[in-house]
Amino acid sequence: MKKLNKKGFVLVETLIVTVFVVTLFIIVYQTTVPALGEYEQQNKYDDIDSVYYANLYKQMITRYANIEEIDKYLLNANYLDVTNCDGKIGTINIYKDVEYCNLVKDSIKIGENDRVLVTKYDITNFKNEVNSDVNFDSGAYSNFRNYLNTVATQQERFYSTNPLTNLNGKYRLFLIRQISETDSSVTRRYANIGIYIGNYPRYIQGEPIKYKVTNSQELSFYVLKNSNSTEANVTLILADNLKSGSNYITTKFNNTAVAPTNIYDDWGWRTNKSTTDASTVSNNIGNPDLVLTALKNATNGWTNVPTFGEYTYDANDCQPYPKEAGKDCSIAVGTDKCKLCEYNYSINYNGYRARLLEASEILSIIGCREDQAVCFDKNSAFETPFDTTELGWLSNNLTGDQGYWTADVVINSNLYAWSIQNGKVVPTYLAKTTQTAVNTMTISNPNIGIRPVITVPKGTINASGNFVANSNLRRG
Repeated sequence: MKKLNKKGFVLVETLIVTVFVVTLFIIVYQTTVPALGEYEQQNKYDDIDSVYYANLYKQMITRYANIEEIDKYLLNANYLDVTNCDGKIGTINIYKDVEYCNLVKDSIKIGENDRVLVTKYDITNFKNEVNSDVNFDSGAYSNFRNYLNTVATQQERFYSTNPLTNLNGKYRLFLIRQISETDSSVTRRYANIGIYIGNYPRYIQGEPIKYKVTNSQELSFYVLKNSNSTEANVTLILADNLKSGSNYITTKFNNTAVAPTNIYDDWGWRTNKSTTDASTVSNNIGNPDLVLTALKNATNGWTNVPTFGEYTYDANDCQPYPKEAGKDCSIAVGTDKCKLCEYNYSINYNGYRARLLEASEILSIIGCREDQAVCFDKNSAFETPFDTTELGWLSNNLTGDQGYWTADVVINSNLYAWSIQNGKVVPTYLAKTTQTAVNTMTISNPNIGIRPVITVPKGTINASGNFVANSNLRRG
């Protein structure tokens, strides 16, 4: 039998195999090389050193930054640059301890070409801004857009067996570092880390809140005290004085203070000095019974506001102090001690749904700044102005000499109690009748009202700041 020539078949077979191998190499090249490039690039994302440094910055921010101001800023912004230790939000420093901040920056070598940003935890809006803002095209933010696309946008929660220790994502911290490599080239590395809060919403002092005190009556309040994520309750103060119908409720402080025959200039600030006879001055020794009666009557129907338990406010600041040699006492206590005043009372709020603002809370709110000529001191009868730009909520809806009572009298002058008026804390005269004689002081303000302070569970306020009955909603 004649043997067939297979050269043509071998050639075709060789060509097919060659094409297959070349195609395979092309596929491998197209998938492997970009993957290697992506791996090389992503090797600069969330590396161990950058994550560690980001965590150090996070710890510094949560402990030493003015987090309340950051909260306020991020209500209307997508991110805040917190790189500079002397950075400010308006006129307020971002960091309370600038020196410590600089030590941290130096220790982790954060330089002028590096950036530290704080954003909301959900970075959807932040991503949109980065993608459209030309400032993120180059310089310190080179390749940041690519990195940001690898970061999840959704809210995260970390749960434990104890519901009070559940953590919700609140903010995100981004770190951008410029690194000099061993071959003298310069690259950028990126990391982000979550800043988490506890199970409860966090409320900022001065934040407006709508709250339904009954199922049909919704009133406006302000947050009186900062309340962190581990606290189940929040303390609020009404945004307006109490009303009866359309009229404001006004009242005198108590029933015990009476107008003296003469006013004497014992502390150097009263206006009509005529005598130094201290025996003619009546001491205020009772609690604010008229104010408390009006407060309880007006708020007793607020059925959605819990009543206070055994809560007693002690206005007991007239403590004896050692007598100084060669000096007389205003009020002697035995032979070796003195007191500045007589009064000493307690307010038992058991069964009340609301209480009065306290002197310690006033001091905590308005503080004692360097630009204040006089700082608030409940012991001294000097009115104290406060900044209505930042603290206008404290005297919201007050004009002229309108005001509202606090729980405290002026210690060094027993005829006066503290009230909040428009932009100032004012010692207010307690006498029950107007004095017009030349040797006495005239009551200038009979229009002092009442502004309740309440404490409510955070679970009854929804994410929009509105009251919700039997709700477990939590604001992140």
